[in-house]
Amino acid sequence: MNHRRYILFITLLMTAISSIFVSCAGDDDENDVRGVAVVHGELTTRSAYTTPVNDCELINSWWIVFVDDNNIIAKVVERESFKTYAVKSEDFVLELEAGTYDVYSFANISMATVAGLAEVSADAFAEGKTMPALDAVNYNINNLIENGTLKDELETPIPMSGKKSGVTVTGGEQSLEFEVIRMMAKVEFIFRNDCKNHNITLKSLTFRPVNTGLIPLMPDYSTLAYNNEKDPVLVDHGVTSDSLKFDFTDGTKYPNQISLSANSYGTESFTHCFYVRESLAESHPTKHFKIEMVIDGRGDEDNEYVYTISGKDYTGLNRNDYLQIPIRFTDYKVDLAVNFYPPIGGFPPVILENKSKELYCRFGTEGDFEIIPTVFDTNIGSYLAVSEYDYELIEVDDPNSIFVSGHEPSINAFTGEITGTLNSNEGTAGIYVHIYVPDPENPEVQQDFWRWIYIIRKNS
Repeated sequence: MNHRRYILFITLLMTAISSIFVSCAGDDDENDVRGVAVVHGELTTRSAYTTPVNDCELINSWWIVFVDDNNIIAKVVERESFKTYAVKSEDFVLELEAGTYDVYSFANISMATVAGLAEVSADAFAEGKTMPALDAVNYNINNLIENGTLKDELETPIPMSGKKSGVTVTGGEQSLEFEVIRMMAKVEFIFRNDCKNHNITLKSLTFRPVNTGLIPLMPDYSTLAYNNEKDPVLVDHGVTSDSLKFDFTDGTKYPNQISLSANSYGTESFTHCFYVRESLAESHPTKHFKIEMVIDGRGDEDNEYVYTISGKDYTGLNRNDYLQIPIRFTDYKVDLAVNFYPPIGGFPPVILENKSKELYCRFGTEGDFEIIPTVFDTNIGSYLAVSEYDYELIEVDDPNSIFVSGHEPSINAFTGEITGTLNSNEGTAGIYVHIYVPDPENPEVQQDFWRWIYIIRKNS
């Protein structure tokens, strides 16, 4: 009798254990039957900024909206309130019915702010509601972070957003990754001094053009494709072009003098880093980004340096871009090489004076002339080869009509020389030229020189 009771007890125990295992396995089976997936998600920032300078470049808060193919909000996931530390990426888990979803992701910008921008109620992002239209929503981010905010003064986390369309969710367990893209670009100048005998003190810097006004709230992925970025598309209203000027003599922002020792190119550098909204170089008449600096130290009359970012890949600044620009201070001096072919008995040309922005050339009679702007590197004591720089003719001003009609100064397409023919009239004419010297280590950054060449025609 006791033996039979033991058998009954063991049978009941095995039945209970079997029931437990069937129940556990049934959870996954039930999910599959119901078409419910366990999604292991990861939210991450798009790379570009490399090592963040501080937490404001990272994710401090986030929320994600899953929208089904009927444009109904199926699920909203938010970061847990106890997580107050900044991260580059973060994992989350949720259950979601199988289907196809558009997923909207946000970081460092609140649900209430987005609702306000979209002009919808504060509870518009609740599950079961129709998803508000966000693709045409704009945001004036410079009300939050001004253009030109220095990296060391950034105190507000940079807002980020992202959208992933057509995300397929199947039953069972699934891993998905979503990204957010910072709404600001970062620009960094690295200054070095290649002057052999001159210390350099940087007094001010102007960077232009920088656009102000509204930007799209959501990224434009047609311009942000990996390895195939295109220039940003500016919204069609409320956007203007501006300049950023940094005064390095302001002791409150720059307590230390911005100076670089002579001949210190390989050992010293100064870095200046700041943030800007999406901007287009075409907002400037030259269609390039320009950098203008005022310096002390070279001892010449003109202490202004001008550089152009000339590379074809640098015609626009997208959100999340990180543009690093090396600037080399040089000892270049612009001069002229002149050939003159006067009639027999004519007088040769004479370079009267070479000023910082003006070059004077005197001719004693009529005749043909050739002029080649030259660049002398006082650091090495020789002229640059013609292949190491280039120039263009900007303007010809001939108020006294000293050039033969039809033979005014122009650049010879075959020789590259500026050629022209003087007549017998006396007077002065001006030729305005732009000489540009690419940096040998970074040809997409060029140093610019503008010079008036004054042609003086006076009988001797």
